[in-house]
Amino acid sequence: MNWNQATATPRTGSVGFRRSSFLYLLLATGLMLCIDQVYAQPAQPDGKQDQADKPQDRPARQTKTPPAPGAKPDQGKTRPQRGQTPQTAPKGPPPKSPDRKQGDQSQRRPQPPPQATPARPPARGGNPGDRARSYPPRIPTQRQWRDWERQRNWRRNGAWRGQPTWQLGRARNWRADHRTWVQRGGYGGFYIPWAQFSLSFGAGRFFRIGPQPIIVDGYPRFQYGGYSFLMVDPWPEDWSSDWYANDDVYIDYNDGYYLYNRRYPGVGIAVSVVMPVS
Repeated sequence: MNWNQATATPRTGSVGFRRSSFLYLLLATGLMLCIDQVYAQPAQPDGKQDQADKPQDRPARQTKTPPAPGAKPDQGKTRPQRGQTPQTAPKGPPPKSPDRKQGDQSQRRPQPPPQATPARPPARGGNPGDRARSYPPRIPTQRQWRDWERQRNWRRNGAWRGQPTWQLGRARNWRADHRTWVQRGGYGGFYIPWAQFSLSFGAGRFFRIGPQPIIVDGYPRFQYGGYSFLMVDPWPEDWSSDWYANDDVYIDYNDGYYLYNRRYPGVGIAVSVVMPVS
């Protein structure tokens, strides 16, 4: 063996080793790049990945078949048989509105008109037309009112029995001695015709009796307006002894006749029309 052959062998081995090392390096570099790309890509959920891979299922459109010739529009619908009532959804209570709306509706509801009470003739004054229709409620015959006077029916229910003199006719307790015509059982004497009553009697038509009333069968009697009046109540204790001459009085009707004193309002002495003065 010469020196050239001996030196050529080692060079050939080093070159092959270098080539193999270079190939291994390239493979390792490519493997690292592949690994980096795999780990760098984000992982998707299985469901989404499947959805992305598979086409979405869309509902198929329902095609309407045209009705057969000669068929009615409601032929395909089921109708309730005879004897059966169609079932409808139960109706629930209407929805409640807010309290503010309920308050507004309650205010807008029309209120029922108040019930009118029957008109009654007032004790003093009033509409002449209304008083004319209610005065008097009934007119007794001459025989009836004369019998009523003869029997002295104004003395019913413990009414005042009269006194022999004018001074004794003053009451001790007028509220206890006084009786209304309703308490006496009603007025049954003579009635003044409305045409004359509306001219000379009623509230506001004052007069003065003048002379002292005379006593007839224990009851004071005076005249005014063509009629004679009998006082069937004692005169109040707080009135002056000469009130008949100085006080303005008037006669009004309220289920019977009463004498009122202008100086003492609210106090009415029951009087009866005895007869017209001839």
